Amino acid sequence: MNDDEEAIRAHSYLWNQMFNFMSSMSLKCAIQLGIPDAIHDRGRPITLSELASALSIHDARLGFLGRLMRVLVHTGLIAVEDDPSFPQESRYALTPASRHLLSCSALNLSPLVLFVLNPAFMESFHCLSEWLRCPPGTGAATPFATNHGMSLWEYMRQDPGLRNAMKEGLGADAPWVGRMMLEKCEGVFDGVKTLVDVGGGAGELSRIVADEFPLMDCIVMDLPHVVSESSTRSKNGNLRFVAGDMFEAVPSADAVLLKWILHDWSDEECVKILKRCREAVSSNGRVGKVILIEEVMRPEDETEHDQTSLGRTIFTDFLMMVSVTGKERNEKEWARLFADTGFVDYRITPLIGSRSLIQVYI
Repeated sequence: MNDDEEAIRAHSYLWNQMFNFMSSMSLKCAIQLGIPDAIHDRGRPITLSELASALSIHDARLGFLGRLMRVLVHTGLIAVEDDPSFPQESRYALTPASRHLLSCSALNLSPLVLFVLNPAFMESFHCLSEWLRCPPGTGAATPFATNHGMSLWEYMRQDPGLRNAMKEGLGADAPWVGRMMLEKCEGVFDGVKTLVDVGGGAGELSRIVADEFPLMDCIVMDLPHVVSESSTRSKNGNLRFVAGDMFEAVPSADAVLLKWILHDWSDEECVKILKRCREAVSSNGRVGKVILIEEVMRPEDETEHDQTSLGRTIFTDFLMMVSVTGKERNEKEWARLFADTGFVDYRITPLIGSRSLIQVYI
């Protein structure tokens, strides 16, 4: 490769990196407009004019919509087909990815996309270099706090819109996670008569467990303002909500469940939370366990599928750094936390990619 070819490749790479944000923004726009639902509701590949009509977009904007669709096709979110009967106009179809943005899908990730791409998060990335330059012990704890003058948790208390986006976003994958948990982790709830879902939000995951185990008493514990907004019910009437602070106390139970809670917090804060959980499953003569659903970062030299999962985890870890005090962890880091909290053993069961269920024993 000569110098000119190398320069062209380098410039192409940098241009693509520079414009990568457009993939995210076009994805967000597609969800907000309802493009996947419009294509799905048509029941067949849809023309641009039909799509514009379904989305109530004026004819004068048709060309602009076409340019958006070109980006969505380029990124692989939407497929394009040529119909011999209508050679003058392409037709757009869903892909496996866009099918997971349908409002009728049990695995609809649209709420999670809209939560992560909320301007409150996006703006904070602009403060990253400023935050990194702050000497230790000075400045805010995160770029989010640098940008907003308060932590994410404080910000959400005064912003019900972001709070609701978080509740819907983090609960969006509950059906999938619940199914994987029940299919791949046989026996995880054996002997569990009482389960406390710490930081369980709207209680979607707990509802799945409660419906599967009608004799189990399932409790969702979250902050008062979260609990007051929750209305999820189980078909057996064995799901209830209690207000509390996981740093102060966790209700006594045979098992404590935390889904993507600990990655929000620093090691020191995780130890405090895990100690409260340990007290909950060892009180009143219990010998219970803590169940975590978290990422377990794995070596970078694994299969292509695992590389995709690794990339997702690296970006999630970066989001944790920007928005909160937490991080994603590998098995050694998890083991160290468990040991520091007084747990004696743990078992990791992969769900998919780097997402795992971890049972922690006293």
